[in-house]
Amino acid sequence: MRYNDVRDGTNNVEDVLKKYEASLIKKGMFAEDGLYASFFALKQRKAMPARQGAHTAWANAFMNTWNSEKVHSLYDKQVLGFLTTADGKTHLNPTGVAMAFRQLVLEGGEDPHSVETLRKARKDSSKFSFQALPFQTVSWGLFTMMLSELGKTKELNDLLDFADTHLNPTWEKGGLYYPRNDQLLDDEQNMIHVEPHSGNSGFGYARLNIPDGQKKMWEKPWTRSVLASRPWVDGLSLAEGVDFLRGTWDDEAGAMIITLKAWTGSQNISFSIRNLPKSEWAVFVNQKLKDTVTLEDGEELRVAEQVGEDEMDIVVTTT
Repeated sequence: MRYNDVRDGTNNVEDVLKKYEASLIKKGMFAEDGLYASFFALKQRKAMPARQGAHTAWANAFMNTWNSEKVHSLYDKQVLGFLTTADGKTHLNPTGVAMAFRQLVLEGGEDPHSVETLRKARKDSSKFSFQALPFQTVSWGLFTMMLSELGKTKELNDLLDFADTHLNPTWEKGGLYYPRNDQLLDDEQNMIHVEPHSGNSGFGYARLNIPDGQKKMWEKPWTRSVLASRPWVDGLSLAEGVDFLRGTWDDEAGAMIITLKAWTGSQNISFSIRNLPKSEWAVFVNQKLKDTVTLEDGEELRVAEQVGEDEMDIVVTTT
């Protein structure tokens, strides 16, 4: 709705959000334990309690756009039990363990920083195995998405390091994914379950997103006028067999900066940089001057290179 407003020149979202937030509060969708209700039962007129934490993590990953203060204020209470620390590292626990941990701390007064509390939670976790949900929730993907958006860099990196160690990271055609694994725990009680959403996209989103990434887009979205004033790259697609690790126009430096590398072997690529101001432009490849081109208004600058498996930096800047 926000981006439709930006595109259409309207402001429908402001009024809707006021009513939406008021309704969330009125209907009890913010529970006392910090988790967001699973859903609102219309006939019973009742908010149904959360039965896992991934739903709350998913909401936070996007509600940070318009309700950031609320999201950050609830964070510590929400992740209690789901994210625990051992040996200086943050670990993600399965839903049953996390809910048992929360009960021990919130109702039983147990120490949330004690390994003994976690041991008790693992022992008590079976009573929180909800028969109505015969599957594991999308915990890895949604918790890492939330951590990336909220700028919890330490916790995020800990989970990504765990994934790279225990979840069988696999590369295919230049893409990193974590294969499906239906086993919940390994012999050391580490959660190793991976479903397709987390393995194919959730982890990838968390790696690509930046702190307040969604929030920045909400507050300062790209508009037609913004894009029309910017130089841009044309003539490239995923079919090139090349990863584009960076592509940015630095307005202050007056430079287009592109970093890329081939998935395997080497690839010949060519592309255009359009909308560059009238000037003389220098093309640098890995910090070495490759060419100089004088452009008039409306002319494009062509770049053609052979890209290998090592990262290549291409910088086009005024001379």
